[in-house]
Amino acid sequence: MAGRDALVVAVAAVLVAVGVGAVIYAVRHTSRPRDANFMADVPALVKTDPNLVLYDEVGGFATGFSASRTLAAAADGTLLVTGDQAVRYFDANGARLREVAVPEPPGPAAVAADGTLYVATRDRVLVYGPDGRAQSAWEGAGEKALLTGLAVTDTDVLVADAGNRVVRWYDRAGVLLGTIGRKDEARNVPGFVIPSPCFDLAMGSDGLLRVANPGRRRVEAYTLSGDFEGSWGRYGVGPEGFSGCCNPVNFAMIAPPRGRGPVEGFLTCEKGLTRVKRYDGQGRFQGYVAGHESFARHDEILAGKPTGQPFFVLDVAVDAAGRVAVLDPLTNRVRLFRPKAQASPGPKEVP
Repeated sequence: MAGRDALVVAVAAVLVAVGVGAVIYAVRHTSRPRDANFMADVPALVKTDPNLVLYDEVGGFATGFSASRTLAAAADGTLLVTGDQAVRYFDANGARLREVAVPEPPGPAAVAADGTLYVATRDRVLVYGPDGRAQSAWEGAGEKALLTGLAVTDTDVLVADAGNRVVRWYDRAGVLLGTIGRKDEARNVPGFVIPSPCFDLAMGSDGLLRVANPGRRRVEAYTLSGDFEGSWGRYGVGPEGFSGCCNPVNFAMIAPPRGRGPVEGFLTCEKGLTRVKRYDGQGRFQGYVAGHESFARHDEILAGKPTGQPFFVLDVAVDAAGRVAVLDPLTNRVRLFRPKAQASPGPKEVP
């Protein structure tokens, strides 16, 4: 009997070790480059506290692309997905409205209030009219350029350039007005740290530009004149922190109902430990849109891809009805989430 009991204990120990090993293997293969300190804490992090989940998944739709890339929301609630060599417009129910073909693989896209479409490729911005017809192609940003984020206002176009580690500030006609974020100790500008090609931005309802500084694991605020106004976010392996080498990889802001005034919140996407979270307007953790378990298929696919493949990270947007849309480029689907009726949006104290 004693021998049999010992065998049962030994087998159980092996199964636990194999389970933990499988989790570590999967997360290692979803985070490039790898972070040893992060990996040591993975087993304790894979289970999401259900009390911190603020949203319910309420549907979704296929993008129809073989390689989806980015997601954006227009002011009227239309969702835009870029992929292959096109930009596709979808309504709130996921029905495809139309498509704009582009001559090279697109990155981020944004629609101005007048319907003008701006699409960033690797090193330049392409402009299309509300009818989908090509209007202009701006001058390239140089050999080192890698354009990864784009935001449009009534007068300006802001483009995140991960290759040159700056934000490029243009007027709507494509005239470069300046760059934002280059390290400048005299102006107290810290400089962007970008270990991987994940570098996002968004224009706030308060008039400040927000930019992810992924190597510093935070979101920073700037004026268009390049003044550094502050930041929120920190490294941490718990729910409220950003772990790994470079997070958040993408983010979106929740604007007030009238579109002007203080930012109501932030939605962030992470890689490594794949998850989507919500923070309030001051950057205090509120809870999850979806925890790591919700992206098991994403992680499974990514784990089978060899190191050196392009980055496949989640992207997020908020539609006109307040739903959160999450693009998974590995499953080529947009998933839709709605706030739970009982969910409290207040800051959460997480042990």
